[in-house]
Amino acid sequence: QFVFGCGNNIYTCSTKTTNLVNTFKGHTREIRSMAISSDGKYIVSGSCDDTVKIWDFETGEELKTLVGHTHWVNAVAISHDGKYVVSGSEDKSIKIWSVDTDDSKIIKGHQHDVTTIAISHDEKYVVSGSKDKTVRVWSMETGRELKTLVGHEHFVTAVAISKNGDIVSGSEDKTVRVWDLADNKEARVLFGHTRDVISVGFSADEKYILSNDFNRNKIVWELETGKRVQIDSDPREWTHSLPSLDFKFRLTTDGWIVVRDKYLCWLPNEYRTAVKSEMCKWKFACVGVNFIGIIDLSNFT
Repeated sequence: QFVFGCGNNIYTCSTKTTNLVNTFKGHTREIRSMAISSDGKYIVSGSCDDTVKIWDFETGEELKTLVGHTHWVNAVAISHDGKYVVSGSEDKSIKIWSVDTDDSKIIKGHQHDVTTIAISHDEKYVVSGSKDKTVRVWSMETGRELKTLVGHEHFVTAVAISKNGDIVSGSEDKTVRVWDLADNKEARVLFGHTRDVISVGFSADEKYILSNDFNRNKIVWELETGKRVQIDSDPREWTHSLPSLDFKFRLTTDGWIVVRDKYLCWLPNEYRTAVKSEMCKWKFACVGVNFIGIIDLSNFT
């Protein structure tokens, strides 16, 4: 199924029939981030209403609302075992939430908005990026800050961590950086993007880094050497990403948004009249082959 957020709601559509399957209603302001559990049973969303919500993927039922942030929730992630949700906010904090209980812990240390979050595959570490230009590594169990990685010259917009513990980050300084945790410094700085880097990830075999920038340029790099090996890779192969792009689109009479002759998502009736031009700011994320699309209607003009 195709999953996307539009305004305050989340929608699922069939990729075979393009029919609307379900509508998830509960947020009171725009959705800024989403994640899907590794077993495909849950959707986690973060919103400008300062809340995190957990949803049943199949039924659309709201299972839990997590309240604690005091500003927009910019990033969410769910652990691979499905037991924890981690969120990052413009209140500069990170929160680790237990899915099964009401337990939570707050992590503070960033000096500016938290923009991106990743969880290690063994559930031991949280990796975060911020507008304070740092990447930080935290203990999942205690919330203690373990590493502060300094090197980016502008906002950190994306982070990812491999199964082997390799950390990669992207920034508005147009670079991708691979970090040496032993020495607390970047092992490699990868140059090649000409605009802000807005997503990073690893290939399925974790031999390659994939990155995307605001100009829609996608680059594949060898993890071991940092050598650029491919441009314009298919983002459906990415294991973690959060791009934000501007696209020309066409709205069909039955409400489908079409980009480059591909039916991306369906727009509910109440939002179709808001389309006054052919430019829309898109935010979308890939988790394996599960595609999440987020439309920011505030960018319609």
